Amino acid sequence: MRHTTKHIIAETLGELLDEHTLDEITVKKIVEKCKINRQTFYYHFYDIYDLLEWYLGESIEAYLCSNPLPSNDWKEQERHIFRFFYENRRRVLHAYDQSHRKLYEQFIAKMVTPIVERHIDAKEEINRVPKDKRDFLIKVYVWMSMSLFFEWLEEGMPDEKVANLEDYFVLSEASIDATLKAFES
Repeated sequence: MRHTTKHIIAETLGELLDEHTLDEITVKKIVEKCKINRQTFYYHFYDIYDLLEWYLGESIEAYLCSNPLPSNDWKEQERHIFRFFYENRRRVLHAYDQSHRKLYEQFIAKMVTPIVERHIDAKEEINRVPKDKRDFLIKVYVWMSMSLFFEWLEEGMPDEKVANLEDYFVLSEASIDATLKAFES
């Protein structure tokens, strides 16, 4: 990460997440470790959850810069996202609990939606499907991917393969094609 004050605050959160859950981390701990005052923290972030959201975004951006998404393979793109979380599982698990789930849902949806959209839009049948049906299909497959992610996360992220991604891919391929045919206008 770059070394602006905002980045230093985010790096400090990451370091604290190595040892503590988010509920144990306070603004006071962050500013003391950074050697900044509270006002500086609040100049950059509304609260710890705002910092967490920004930190996750910056972390995934840095990861993707170092490990770019494969351009055409939607399965590998989703595997790639899960790999990022697996490689950062200690911090992710320390930052997650049910009260923070909405933040993670928005974050995962933001990452997975373009992958699912590109995959569905690449299907030949998509041109014969009404837009509302296309949008519904995308929403369902994003939801399925997110459900797998949260089940895996709540089990403690034991191994990348435990997420059942390969089964999700088989189900997706077969059902997307069948659903597009059924939705044709």
